[in-house]
Amino acid sequence: MLFIERPWTDPFFNLAAEEYIFRSYTQDDVIMLWRNEPSVIVGKHQNPFREINIAFARENHLPVIRRISGGGTVYHDPGNLNFTFIHTQQSNYTVDYNAFLQPVISVLNRWNIPCERSGKSDLFVHQRKISGNSQHLFKNRVLHHGTLLYSTDLDKLNQVLVNNATRYTDKSIRSNPAAVANISEFLNDPPPVEIFQERLAKQWMNNFSPVRWITLSASDEKAIQSLSEQKYRTWEWNFGYSPPYQVSVTFTIHGKEIRAEISVRNGIIRKIHTFEPVVVAGWMALFRRMEGLKHEEQSLQHYLDANPDLMADLEMTPQDVIRKLF
Repeated sequence: MLFIERPWTDPFFNLAAEEYIFRSYTQDDVIMLWRNEPSVIVGKHQNPFREINIAFARENHLPVIRRISGGGTVYHDPGNLNFTFIHTQQSNYTVDYNAFLQPVISVLNRWNIPCERSGKSDLFVHQRKISGNSQHLFKNRVLHHGTLLYSTDLDKLNQVLVNNATRYTDKSIRSNPAAVANISEFLNDPPPVEIFQERLAKQWMNNFSPVRWITLSASDEKAIQSLSEQKYRTWEWNFGYSPPYQVSVTFTIHGKEIRAEISVRNGIIRKIHTFEPVVVAGWMALFRRMEGLKHEEQSLQHYLDANPDLMADLEMTPQDVIRKLF
């Protein structure tokens, strides 16, 4: 078994590193502990707009990044410790969360933290969630990773992880909101997260012995950076990969309420349907020309700014329209 050191905190690089190591280090089982700068990580089959307060994420400079595993949306910051197990079986893998959660539960229990599993893949202490987990499978190989909230900014977590179920309709995977807690709350004299990480690493090194501690090579880092740029930093992966969805919007034009539904597939606006007759000049032209554009603030802002003639009769600014569309 390998324990791969992961000192980086760039979330784009770190998610790319997981995929790269999973696909490249195929001869050994792997353990990793790592942390990210503030960011929001969505499951592979989720719609970020449904799961996240996008405006809050933008205002607080929180990148939204899609991972290769399923499950729900999580918030990362330096106070959250991520753990990863990569395991190969002799035959095709069948889903087993307990095999990977038990090593976490055992260590925390040993440290007098009454941690227990809840549902399929969560860990709770005193009925509050401290860890969410997900898996990515390929043939007989599994990547299992999870969060350990240690000293995370829970106010920011609760503000950004806001479900928009009333506006968005789709078949994406849903997150399961729960009251959360930091592990440090349950320790009498909590050390800094860096010390907690070191202690957990040492404990697992002993528990899984023999374990070989390694660092990634320069060529590994170069390949990971390339994957980060080509995939994890792209709008196409983080937003365009979302399952098809519809978003309901309401505009008030000259005192009249106008309802519309925007259909999006592969991140592209395919159809805009209005439910009431619209008599304002330029209104339908404004919307019809949005079809074929990315359902993305920057693209739509550029379009609206470039067509002031179509905005003239709406008594709305481009920013007003953008706020309604997300």
